[in-house]
Amino acid sequence: MDNGDPNQIGPLITTFSVLVAVASALFTYLQARHARQQLAEAQSGSKLQGFAALLDWMEPGREDRTVVYKLKTDGKKYAELQQGAPELESVDSVCRSFDVLGYMDRKGLVPMEYVDELYAGALGRVYEDYLAPHIELKRKERGGGHFWELEQLYRRTQNVSEKHPIKTGTEDWPRERRGISQWRPS
Repeated sequence: MDNGDPNQIGPLITTFSVLVAVASALFTYLQARHARQQLAEAQSGSKLQGFAALLDWMEPGREDRTVVYKLKTDGKKYAELQQGAPELESVDSVCRSFDVLGYMDRKGLVPMEYVDELYAGALGRVYEDYLAPHIELKRKERGGGHFWELEQLYRRTQNVSEKHPIKTGTEDWPRERRGISQWRPS
């Protein structure tokens, strides 16, 4: 082999260039795969944190929600509640907790499916009869925007309970519970 012959060096350079390109592509692929794995792990941790935050906020209000459910079961109307009555305080507490939940949901601080699957039915059960009249009363007392997040949460989730697996006869919730994709723009 004559080292000065350009016809013999060209194929070597081409082969070397192809090997470098393949190695570079393989390295890029491995980096992207590792980044996807890290992102999936971070999202999983984020979902778990969102779930914990949701439970931390909503579960202390379970007793008040139970009081409001009992009002409905007993057929007691919102208008029958007396100022200062413990039941009225429970209605207010439920409004406040769902108002913050509405904010958390709108901002994407908790996964939408958790809100839909755990609390949309509870909200829908008492909104029209107890929470909506309470919102109206508080807006008259305090101003027009009171409990806005609660009202918006109800609008976003009012049809979710109709898609519950027990009502649809399916084994799981549909991806589009609210009539929109579960994806949220940032």
